[in-house]
Amino acid sequence: MLESCDHAFCLSCIRGWRREREQQDKQNLRLCPVCRNESFYVIPSDSIILDPEEKRRVIDEYKQEMGRIPCKLFDYGRGNCPFGTSCFYAHLNPDGTRYIPPPLKWMRGAEGSEVKSEVKLSDFFD
Repeated sequence: MLESCDHAFCLSCIRGWRREREQQDKQNLRLCPVCRNESFYVIPSDSIILDPEEKRRVIDEYKQEMGRIPCKLFDYGRGNCPFGTSCFYAHLNPDGTRYIPPPLKWMRGAEGSEVKSEVKLSDFFD
């Protein structure tokens, strides 16, 4: 099930389609193959859910379930999860408590502002 449209695909088909797109065209990677609506994630489901409220409930329950599972990439603070705060899995400290990320750091320049994960002195030089 895609988050932003009612089109249904078997899980292996949509994953295969996205994997193919990833190599060809990153811009269209997250679009539904039919309606082109952007969906950032795929929720496994054994039925087609057309009711928007029911779909929202299923998505929320799925995210809650995933949030109980420790993130393998974060690895209790020893690893690095590329999904950051968008990750569905639990980012936990070595003691098992939930990890609270530091506030985002912004760098302003002539071209505008951007978020920096780690500010270094070299960021201020061309």
